[in-house]
Amino acid sequence: MMLVKPDIEFKLVGQKDTGMFSKITQVIVLAMTLGTMVTSLDAYAAENTELKKAESSEDNDQILTYEEALDGIENQKRAINNLRTKIDKASGILQKALESRLIKARMNLLEQRLSFAREVAEQENAGIKNDKHRKQAIETLGLLAKASNSVAADIRKRIVLPEVELSAGEQAATYSRIFELLNILNHSYEVYIESLNLLRHFEMDVTGQEKLLREDLLERAENGSILLEMSMADVTALQASVSVVPDDAEIKAKLNVAINHVSSLATGLTTVLVMMDSVGMDTSSYQEQLLNATGQLTTDVFEVSVFTNLFIGWGQTLWSVLIESGPGLLFKIVLFFIIVYVFRKLSDLAQKLTEAGLAKSQIKLSCCCGVWSYRLYVTRSL
Repeated sequence: MMLVKPDIEFKLVGQKDTGMFSKITQVIVLAMTLGTMVTSLDAYAAENTELKKAESSEDNDQILTYEEALDGIENQKRAINNLRTKIDKASGILQKALESRLIKARMNLLEQRLSFAREVAEQENAGIKNDKHRKQAIETLGLLAKASNSVAADIRKRIVLPEVELSAGEQAATYSRIFELLNILNHSYEVYIESLNLLRHFEMDVTGQEKLLREDLLERAENGSILLEMSMADVTALQASVSVVPDDAEIKAKLNVAINHVSSLATGLTTVLVMMDSVGMDTSSYQEQLLNATGQLTTDVFEVSVFTNLFIGWGQTLWSVLIESGPGLLFKIVLFFIIVYVFRKLSDLAQKLTEAGLAKSQIKLSCCCGVWSYRLYVTRSL
């Protein structure tokens, strides 16, 4: 019995110590868990703070970008004013050079304003809206519309066709400057069209501006069409001159210049027609002229009205040729068919003679083969 009691007491003491150890362990585990949670919360708070700082930094960068864009616009306006001051004091070639620089500077200002408004619109499409920037973009586009019309008017005033007869070299230089102005004019219309699209994005009414744009595009297309027609007539006339005087170098040079004019004018008119299509204007009457000028087929040619006009035009051209040529052309056509008919008959006769000759040759060959076979048979029999 004395041996058992210490064992019992030992078990009771062991059970009591085990419970205390379990509680201590639970406390330690709980403390470690709480520590981990606190560490996670601190890390989350730090990450959230960094995220907010990054978002704030992006917003600040975007605001800085907008401010830089507006500052760039103001700087360009000051540069334009300085150019105008220089133009007033200049004369001759220097004045013309400064005027060309002024037009390019004003176009640059249009593009800067358009870029600012486009950036604001893209941010709104991405879900980032700012009433202040939206208002600034609308005001900028309003100024752009007025400036674009002013630039186009100034360019049109500077486009003056030479009235005197120029050499080939002088024509190339003069019309090179004219085509450069026409390209800038077309680009001003492209900028204006995009500005109207952005104003629609900002829910602004552009009915009046679009009406004026249509009128300007129609006038530009008509003027381009007239110039193209004149250049095509020059090419025809110069080609006739070259056929009469083939050794005249100046006429050949003028012909090359006129051909280049047709190509440049057709390219410019194509650009205008693309813009007209973008605003829903009819361009079928000009597509026929472009086809005649360039010889290139476009999808617009397969429209019923364009194809009908082309077919009628070709028919009228053929009829005009028949009337002008008269009996001479009719006699040549009849003589051509007579020659074709005679040669066809001669070909048939030659074919029959050849077939008859071949048939006789086959008969003779058959007879010869028979004789030789008979001789061979007799020889073997002997």
